[in-house]
Amino acid sequence: MDAHWWSAWAPKLTAYSLLIRLLIDERISGKEFEALFLQLYQDDPTDWPVHVLDVLEGLFADVDELGVGRLGAAANPGRAESELRQRANAAFGRLAELTPALP
Repeated sequence: MDAHWWSAWAPKLTAYSLLIRLLIDERISGKEFEALFLQLYQDDPTDWPVHVLDVLEGLFADVDELGVGRLGAAANPGRAESELRQRANAAFGRLAELTPALP
């Protein structure tokens, strides 16, 4: 991947794109991603277009469902983290398609 791939993204989505890539590229754990993503998402005042909001809310729901940072995933944390990476990868792809249309 180009070293500056994120520069083509809409500026407001850059924080999300970088965080998601860190997870996908296994530079951070699912637990770290969960903490950072939830904080970023909950503190984000942006009035996103509905199609972008759908992707972000979907990833928020995935993070909540898989709960890699909670005891619920303790039975099989590797599986939960792998599933989170797959879902984050799908969200990244959808956001990559949407970002050119954003200001």
